[in-house]
Amino acid sequence: MIRVAVNGYGTIGQRVADAIAVDDDMEVVGVSKTHPSSEAFGAAEQNYPLYIADMWETGIFEDSISVAGKKLCIFQAVHQEAHIVVEAVDAIRAAVGGVKGSEVSIRMTDTAMGISPLG
Repeated sequence: MIRVAVNGYGTIGQRVADAIAVDDDMEVVGVSKTHPSSEAFGAAEQNYPLYIADMWETGIFEDSISVAGKKLCIFQAVHQEAHIVVEAVDAIRAAVGGVKGSEVSIRMTDTAMGISPLG
């Protein structure tokens, strides 16, 4: 059985995942997305394991934050391909069978990359 992680679930990713799903020799073990979206919902409906970034996995530089009265302003500019690296690592780990479950993989990646929650 060939285990495949699909990086992205737009038009092309959906077609790739669906083609893999009907192949007897292949299995979709993960789909990565940069953010929750209608496409991610569609992947969930197909029962593909999802690896989705959240706001806390995006680095925000101190210089990009300002406060004006009661208004918090955050400037965020992340190149999509750079941002999805973390989720791709988790999906690839699932593809090669390194761990069971996305939460374990996410913790491993976060630890290896020095990513920690704010607070």
